[in-house]
Amino acid sequence: MPAYGGVMGSEGVWMLVNYLKSIPKPETVPTQSWIETPAVASQPMRKEETSGSAAASDIATPGTGSKSGMGIAGEKVNLNTLLRRDGCTACHAVDRKVVGPAFRDVAAKYRQQNGAEQRLFNSTKNGSEGVWGKIPMPPNAAMDDQDLHFIIKQILSLE
Repeated sequence: MPAYGGVMGSEGVWMLVNYLKSIPKPETVPTQSWIETPAVASQPMRKEETSGSAAASDIATPGTGSKSGMGIAGEKVNLNTLLRRDGCTACHAVDRKVVGPAFRDVAAKYRQQNGAEQRLFNSTKNGSEGVWGKIPMPPNAAMDDQDLHFIIKQILSLE
């Protein structure tokens, strides 16, 4: 491993990914953000739109019935909650590139393509390499299928 602040090659990235996959998945995925956000559970879901399109934190839908516990009938499922819980925000953001592409860029690239939802589902579940550059996307096989379909539909709806 490189010294603190050093550059890590793809071999080091995969070593880190394999280590992270070997530890038990936590109930919530801790993330660090420079933007303070209120607790999602205590915040009512907003339905108004921002700049003509729904912001990612505002998108909510009735429960999906998923095994994850997020979709108990009658509850609202928040996109940001799922993204944080499943670790998506470690590499992606809605409006800017982090490690992987911005979700808005993904939506712009795939929105008009036939079979885009299934293609994104497969690349998220199985991982992909070379689609958005040299850094590979690790597989996320443990993600609940219903939650993943919901996340992908919401991402494809971003403008």
